[in-house]
Amino acid sequence: MANTRWRHPLTSIALALALLGTLAPPLPAVAAAGDTTADRVLGQADMSHGSLNAGSGSVGGVGLDTADGVVVDPRSGRLYVSDFANNRVLGWPDSAAFSNGQAADLVLGQASFTAHASNRGGAPSALTLSSPAAVAVDNRTGNLFISDYGNHRILVYAAPVTSGQAASLVFGQGGSFTTGTANKGGISAHSLNGPRGLAVDDAGYLYVADSLNNRVLIFAHDGDVSADYVTGQNNHFNTNMANAGSGTVNASGFDNPFALAVLGGIGGGIQNTTLAVADANNNRVLVFKPATIPIASAVYGQGGSFSAHSVNNGGASANSLNDPRGVAIDSAESLYVADFGNHRVLRYAFIGNVDTTADSVLGQAGSFTTTVLNKGGTISANTLYHPVALTVDPGQNLIVVDRDNSRVLRFDRPQNFPPLSLGITLSPDTVAVGGPGFNLLITSGSAGGFVKGTVVRWNGANRPTTFISPQFVVAAISASDISTQSSGDVTVINPGPGGGSQDTSIALYFGLRHDQQADAELGQPDFAQTYPDTVSLGYVSARGLGGGVAATAVDPHTGRLYVADSTHNRVLSWPSAAAFSNAQPADRVLGQLDLFSVEAGAGSAGLHTPQGLALDAAGNLYVADSLNNRVLEFDAPATNDAVADRVFGQATLTGTTANYSGVNALGLAQPRAVALDSAGNLFVSDSINSRVLIFDAPLTSDAVADQVLGQVGFNANLPNRGNADASAVSLAAPVQIAFDEAGRLYLADFSNNRVLVYPAGASTGAAASAVFGQPNLTSKAANNPALGPNSLYAPLGVAVDPDGNVNISDAGNNRVLEYDNPFGPGGNFSADRVFGQPNFTTNTSNASDAASETSLSQPKMIALDAQGDLLVADGGNARVLQYLTPVEPKLRLYLPLAQR
Repeated sequence: MANTRWRHPLTSIALALALLGTLAPPLPAVAAAGDTTADRVLGQADMSHGSLNAGSGSVGGVGLDTADGVVVDPRSGRLYVSDFANNRVLGWPDSAAFSNGQAADLVLGQASFTAHASNRGGAPSALTLSSPAAVAVDNRTGNLFISDYGNHRILVYAAPVTSGQAASLVFGQGGSFTTGTANKGGISAHSLNGPRGLAVDDAGYLYVADSLNNRVLIFAHDGDVSADYVTGQNNHFNTNMANAGSGTVNASGFDNPFALAVLGGIGGGIQNTTLAVADANNNRVLVFKPATIPIASAVYGQGGSFSAHSVNNGGASANSLNDPRGVAIDSAESLYVADFGNHRVLRYAFIGNVDTTADSVLGQAGSFTTTVLNKGGTISANTLYHPVALTVDPGQNLIVVDRDNSRVLRFDRPQNFPPLSLGITLSPDTVAVGGPGFNLLITSGSAGGFVKGTVVRWNGANRPTTFISPQFVVAAISASDISTQSSGDVTVINPGPGGGSQDTSIALYFGLRHDQQADAELGQPDFAQTYPDTVSLGYVSARGLGGGVAATAVDPHTGRLYVADSTHNRVLSWPSAAAFSNAQPADRVLGQLDLFSVEAGAGSAGLHTPQGLALDAAGNLYVADSLNNRVLEFDAPATNDAVADRVFGQATLTGTTANYSGVNALGLAQPRAVALDSAGNLFVSDSINSRVLIFDAPLTSDAVADQVLGQVGFNANLPNRGNADASAVSLAAPVQIAFDEAGRLYLADFSNNRVLVYPAGASTGAAASAVFGQPNLTSKAANNPALGPNSLYAPLGVAVDPDGNVNISDAGNNRVLEYDNPFGPGGNFSADRVFGQPNFTTNTSNASDAASETSLSQPKMIALDAQGDLLVADGGNARVLQYLTPVEPKLRLYLPLAQR
């Protein structure tokens, strides 16, 4: 597939978590809910009319002619309708707040509300439409998708969508906006023939019912116009026979797939998505879970049989269908089906359930055995005539395109939803008193149920609440809310019917300085949680960290915090290392185009297992992109869509080969850490080559190393120079590098179980002058001679504060050691404090108990902020811990960050 990607850098949930929300408006009063009578109508002045174009005799902004699709943007509530015979798509501002017969305020495909010619009377272009059949919205970005049936293409309109806007991307025509050929170039992964139904899952994958090719195509969220998966043709992109060419109806083929609905997608992406397909000519709905499997897991409308396909399967009933043309799924995972030929809409209690009998019916007065249009009488709020498309809006109202009554109906919450007593969870669920304001993520039970209008109260007072989806809302909690309280009462109020409220609480604690107890954390909602992505609800997001969280770094000017989330092939960033709340979401990401993605990448914007981080005096960020065998430099300020500006270890930004030109001054092999000294020289721990390369400033002049530590020259790379013992001039898999104010260089020599100290100005062949963790410079055994304050086992990190206190991440012993100014008066190389263990003689993960604010598991690299707070990448617990100035600093004059 092409390398170009098509995604906005922030998704809807990530954006809501990173920014303070606004209070959602309350739902408007409705005439009735929880019933089967329509409550609002578009396309007609009232419920008793059903004429084309509202009976006006001409096209305008009110009427419809053979409308075919409908969707609601869950973020804004905007409603879109594909007006098939008028060759346009209309838009209304809010699905929850329109009046009967309200005129549209947006039109696509025509220059005005009174025009209706196919392709505006000419050839296809980015501005035209010909019989648009369906619409879909990417709920992460607000981008609108239109199935342009007559032009055999899918058009994409970038958010925010405005009237008369041109499409920005096209599928089905080889990237050309000026052609409209069926199966252009032959049946393939990028051709279309009469596309109808559309859907976009929560991970951004696009699903297309390529109806006349009897298949469903699935496109990854990267802008490539070739499909990644095909369903309905036994995984073949170049066939289009009905029922997969088998000659019989089966569980893996379609005959005119007409409509689609999806459920899920976040986290595992497409593997977490359920796909429902209205298989019109086979009079059934098929369900695929996950969406990519070639064989359906459930069937509706044929009594559970995958080989049956007759109309109404022996008679109209709660188990039968006749030409189904619309499907939708609500937050309770109920499945709605527009049963076109039976002039009704059926609701099934749970999608994919063994029970495929409908539980309720719209349009036939509650009867499953009557199927006449408009119930055989006068058009009303209880009748239907060829319902063709469905969607569920953020308030869980059902929207129905009643095609041959030329109208769109809204049924206000046609079922009562489960109350919130099903359970809600909070993230974070512990917060430090006196900390900064934060965004509280509230997650409903598995059935969902939040609506546009759900409100969160903190200690009895409403707080700004942002509706994200039926499963998620975000409340903005201010710093004053947690300035003095010792607890916080949270109440979630969900409007009815079937809503109610639920009370829970969040624990507030007091952070204490100058101790060995963590005071705040990122990646987990509380100190007891350790599962990767726990606060991301099982999927990757702005809040969760993988088990491979490797390093932290702090911008010396701004205080911004960076974290290498190596498992997820990304670097996350937070506004302040000194002031964050538990589970606070990151607001920036490098290496991925959004905060839900994890794929390894290369080039100027990709990362593959980033391990080490460092910032220079100007705020430029350096990343040890380990499995791409390179170091990338991002010019300040690094932003979400930033691309690397410079590379070390490769000839170009596209190279990824280890030692690409041999073992020399040019290449790298899995670099683990980076650091810069006070002169701006770059130090790189070239781990597999058992050396440290030094690139002299200015770093913009070349990418050739000038000095090497650990080897006799640039052409050697054996651990300990090929000797059995360690020495003062050898290394074995070096990792983190640090400097003290005297210019000494500290180096975590991982495989030699030690930290070396080199005099200031160390150059090629320099010998270490001191060692932590070993009795001498030739020893290398773990915990030599025994576990205690003088021993180390596989150290990964080292950091030195302005007072000369040394911190070492002793990963193999599941602890961090602190040495009080070892080079000062009375200093020594025996640790004075231990973090993560109750004493110096224990070393089990999480101290043989559950994770807590006093435990560690395989701590990796560490950092110190300008206030002396210690930040530890606690890799085994998938979190970053903050210890507020664990060592009381000497009296010194601190200048504001901007003046340092």
